[in-house]
Amino acid sequence: MEIALSRSQARLVLNALPHLGPITANRLLEACGGDPVAVLTADSATLRAVRGVGPVIAETLVGWRSHVDLVAEERGLRECGAAFFAAGDDGYPRLLREIHDPPIGLYCRGRYDPARTCVAIVGSRRTTQYGLATARGLGRELARRGFCVVSGLARGIDTAAHEGALEAGGSTVAVLGTGVDLVYPPENRTLTERIAREGALLSEFRLGRPADRQSFAMRNRIVAGMSAAIVVVESDVDGGSMITARFAAEQGRVVLAVPGRIDQPTSAGCHQLIRDGAVLLTSVEDVVDELSYLRGLRPSPIPDNAARGVVRGENLDPHDTDSEDAGEQRSDPAPVGVVSSRHHHRRLESHSHHDVCPYDEVHRDNDECCYGDEPRGNEERSDACDPSDGRSGPRALGAPSLETSPAEAAVLELFRGGAILATEEVALALGWSAKHAMAVILRLELGGRLVKRADGLHEERFRSER
Repeated sequence: MEIALSRSQARLVLNALPHLGPITANRLLEACGGDPVAVLTADSATLRAVRGVGPVIAETLVGWRSHVDLVAEERGLRECGAAFFAAGDDGYPRLLREIHDPPIGLYCRGRYDPARTCVAIVGSRRTTQYGLATARGLGRELARRGFCVVSGLARGIDTAAHEGALEAGGSTVAVLGTGVDLVYPPENRTLTERIAREGALLSEFRLGRPADRQSFAMRNRIVAGMSAAIVVVESDVDGGSMITARFAAEQGRVVLAVPGRIDQPTSAGCHQLIRDGAVLLTSVEDVVDELSYLRGLRPSPIPDNAARGVVRGENLDPHDTDSEDAGEQRSDPAPVGVVSSRHHHRRLESHSHHDVCPYDEVHRDNDECCYGDEPRGNEERSDACDPSDGRSGPRALGAPSLETSPAEAAVLELFRGGAILATEEVALALGWSAKHAMAVILRLELGGRLVKRADGLHEERFRSER
């Protein structure tokens, strides 16, 4: 006889299922009136009626018992002293509920107070003594002022920020790219256990999930999403911290950057952020002033990039391997708002998650990813990879391409003479898959050759600027 599932158990199962990511999981919950039990008990036809659900996901949901051992999952939670918070629970970060693709649940080891204001400190793994000292000092001073210091437990800046908060006896949260029962990087085992005792470890990944090329990108959006402000201490222009800053800008958070030496590569990313409108941070008082100035209000997300000729695609779910609408773009514009407040009134240029190798359908089959936190020993990649034609190489965020590949030339030829086309039309004309066509179009948009219009169609840039 089958045992009836509680809603909490059903959410735990949904979160642990393969092929199912947060975007599609949230769509399913919405279609079923917010009831996770209804999702797991629905028939295949009902599930297939939900946008993005194909036969693989439907079969996974119908046969969930063959994918998730609920008894073992609950036993694992007890053994590692963890809890699972669903999106509607009191222990779930309030701000995280506001982002486009919130996790349907979070695993937590330790003590996390969702009422405490969070400030994230992020930066490079390859850092300088100046960067380490700055991150440690900021972590310590923010913790002393009652903030919860959030970071990703990576080598370098992340580690120093956590250590500074702990030195002050304050609160810190490490958002992991693995299950909360694993330790990565291995040299942070002692720090991980200390955070579990004195702070909290959070992750959206089921127990035992190792790190991979998608998990750190997904972690970055949580670091940004649960924080009221994000401080970038040191970062290369192609570093993973820049991606976290872009997530933060899209989510309407305050972005601050610490300046450094102009000849130091690890400060190049911070200088770019400052130039684009981030708040220049010289002391912890700058963070306090920014958040005090807002008086509980935060800036709205940046304006829709489609109106400015920068692509803004919907986050494609990394786990939705049979998504039927993988090539669709968002048509709902984000509210207009200024990222920084009284000191900087320029808008922080924010690129879509697609700009910098997101956790999406485009890169799922690629062997490399540009996120610096990918577990490759002590190596840190700074290559922005291009899934369209197999080429990869260093590239600044949004920098124009210096050469045109055969695939890009074929697409550009279709737009000659002022054509206005959808991604699907390009794919059909060239005999490509929608995924391949979208990847090539994205590169051309980033290179300034094509633009995405407000109606979701594409055209040559020179035509749109007439």
